[in-house]
Amino acid sequence: MSSKLFLRGVPVGPDVDKLIKAFGPLARDGKIITHGDMEKVLGINRLESRYRTVLTAFRKRVWDLYEVALSGRRAIGQGYRCLTANEVVEEAQKAGRATTKRTRQALIEVTSMPDIELSPDHLALKRKYLALTEGVLQRHLAADAILRDKVLLSA
Repeated sequence: MSSKLFLRGVPVGPDVDKLIKAFGPLARDGKIITHGDMEKVLGINRLESRYRTVLTAFRKRVWDLYEVALSGRRAIGQGYRCLTANEVVEEAQKAGRATTKRTRQALIEVTSMPDIELSPDHLALKRKYLALTEGVLQRHLAADAILRDKVLLSA
């Protein structure tokens, strides 16, 4: 009797293929794929870590094949929602805003450290970080302002 040894865990490909076959080509139409339906196809309880691993790979594969984003937040606990184009933009804006907030907070933390207390290596690291984040933060803030203006104009 021989057994296979999986060095990086049991492959998720076959389970992802089952989901792709069961739910067919997906579109940006707001359709919800329920957890119950996915559990039936996979034979895995949604509370198991394997379920989350397979669903992460499934979401990536759906994006690669159909350019459809799946969101659990938009389905409000029911499963995963195939986001419409408008929802994809809204989700991206939220993610960008969160990144901007974290970048801003990191910038505050780094700039509040007095240069005199830093070792030469860390002073160089601080200056490099400030040079990198300056442009990134400006682009995030500009993009956020543009999107905010478009939302206000369309309302």
